[in-house]
Amino acid sequence: MMKLRVSSGTQNRNHSHSTMVWLVATVLTLLVLLGATCTAPVAAMTAHPVSHGRITGTVINQSTGAPAPGIAVDVGGRVVYSDRHGNYERNLLPAGDYTVALVVAPEYGIPAQDPLTLTVEEESTVVQHLFFTQTGERPAPSENPEVDPNASLPPPRIAVVQPGETRWVEVGAGIGVFFTSDDLDQQITLKTQLVSPDAVPPPNPGESFVGNLTQVFVLDAQGDIVPDVTFENPIEIHFPGLAGLAPEDQPESLTVSYYDPELGVWINMPTVVLLNGNISGFTRHLTLFALSLPDDEADSGSGS
Repeated sequence: MMKLRVSSGTQNRNHSHSTMVWLVATVLTLLVLLGATCTAPVAAMTAHPVSHGRITGTVINQSTGAPAPGIAVDVGGRVVYSDRHGNYERNLLPAGDYTVALVVAPEYGIPAQDPLTLTVEEESTVVQHLFFTQTGERPAPSENPEVDPNASLPPPRIAVVQPGETRWVEVGAGIGVFFTSDDLDQQITLKTQLVSPDAVPPPNPGESFVGNLTQVFVLDAQGDIVPDVTFENPIEIHFPGLAGLAPEDQPESLTVSYYDPELGVWINMPTVVLLNGNISGFTRHLTLFALSLPDDEADSGSGS
C-alpha cells in the first residue's frame, strides 16, 4: 500500500507547522503533459529510456554535521540547488568531464573542497558529497511573489477524483494531468493551471524558462489550496519533447525542475529522456513545474 502525505509548509523552516492528510492507495501516478493532447493513450507515453550519466550527492554543513538544503552547486557550468534533504543532482549528462563546486555566500560559509573534476560515463552515476564550514547566519530566502496566471492563459481546471477512478485533468493548451488510483480510500481534488513565467521567481542562474509553467495544487475539504504537498513515494511528471523538434534534436541540456516555496529556489528533478524525445521526471512535491534551457540556447530558439 502507498501512502500520500499532504503537508502544509511555511516560509520559516524553523517554525513551520504541518498538517497531514493520509490517503492510502496501491498506485498513484501523476503525469503532467506539456505539449501533448489530453486524449493521448497511456501506452503512447512509455518508451525505453536513452542512457545518460548523472552527478549527485549531498551538501553537508561541517559545523553541524547536518545536510544543508537550498545550497547552490555549480555542476559543469550550470547551477542547481540542494533540496530539503541536502541532495543535489544534475542528470541527462553526456559522457565527459565536469567541474563541480559549491557556491556559498562568503558571509554564510566557506567550501571545504576546491572545485572537483568528475568523469561521467554513459549510464553511470557519480556520487560526490560536498562540504562547507559555516561562518555566519544563512540569509533568509526572498519573499515569494504572488503566482497569478496570465489573463491570456486558460483558466484553472478543478477535478475531483474518486476512489478507484482513473481520469485526465485538463489544464488547457494541450496540457493536462493524468491521475490513476487502484484503491484510493477517499477522494482527492486537484487544481491545475498554466502560469506565465513573468509571474514566478526566476529560474536558476544562467537559465531561461521554456514556454509557460504548470502549477498543480491539492485542495482541502474547504476548497482551500494546500500550499505544499509531499508524497511519500515519488510521482512521475511527463513532459513531451519541445514542439517542432525531432527526438534526435531535443536538447540534452534541458532542465526539468520544481519550485520549493519553503527554500525559495528551483530544484532539479531526476529525469530520463525517452526514445520518442519526451522527458519523464520524478518528484515528491506538487507545486510549480518548469522546463528551462541555458540562456544561450533559449535565445537561439531551441525552446518554444
